[in-house]
Amino acid sequence: MSVRKIIKERKKIYQRVRGAHLGRDTILFTDSKGVGLKEYIPESIGQKFKVLYKRGGSIDNTKHTKSLIDTVKDLDHPIILIWLGTCEITQKKNKTIQFRKSPYQNIEETLTQYRDLKQQIITTKPSATVLFIECPYYSCYSITRANKPKDSINLIVNSKKKTYPSLLVNKATKGHRKVQLATNIDKELSEQIDYFNDHLKLINRLYSTPRISQDFILSNKTKRDTKVKYRKNFNLTSDGVHPIRAVNKLWMLKFIDLALELSEQGC
Repeated sequence: MSVRKIIKERKKIYQRVRGAHLGRDTILFTDSKGVGLKEYIPESIGQKFKVLYKRGGSIDNTKHTKSLIDTVKDLDHPIILIWLGTCEITQKKNKTIQFRKSPYQNIEETLTQYRDLKQQIITTKPSATVLFIECPYYSCYSITRANKPKDSINLIVNSKKKTYPSLLVNKATKGHRKVQLATNIDKELSEQIDYFNDHLKLINRLYSTPRISQDFILSNKTKRDTKVKYRKNFNLTSDGVHPIRAVNKLWMLKFIDLALELSEQGC
């Protein structure tokens, strides 16, 4: 979506959650995506909705997951929204974002850990509702460009237009360095994120969660086009991965709207 549509969508959801009171304690368990989200929580539910985040947090961080389990013990009939994925699909080394070795096998292992964490929460608090929020799209190219690593180079491919598409080193390729167009790496990353999100739906089973990754999709159709063209709007991020304030506000309202719905249904 464009910023204008993001703001329009946010206003529509705000009308539903404004002045609402949340009947169940809710925890948003996340990584660096949770930085600054607390300020967007309405005062009417501020005591019931908590954000538990850790920069670089992942399912492998036992200290982070233990803090969630310890928090759940003291709550009655809580809603747990687990929003990770970024630091599990890719890894950051020397200010560059890199694919993990055997990425799809890694995703399957991560999903197994998610199921184990869900079972651990349910065992600790049988009345809890545990849902996994999908991972939004992010851009290796934008992150690399923001950090200006040594591994990114420029190449003139069109002397008339003077365009400079970046090339990135794909270090996940075993045995040698593979240089690829940044847009191709982002395409591979998006495919991995789609695979990851599709399997989260299976873990959530009967529950639906906000499709926040779709908020980055822009559709465009000119008079000459016969089909609608879709692309990802990474201008909605500050650095390729962290959303701008307008998107953060929208997503927080979507999470609150979900918690209110679950609270009313008594799920």
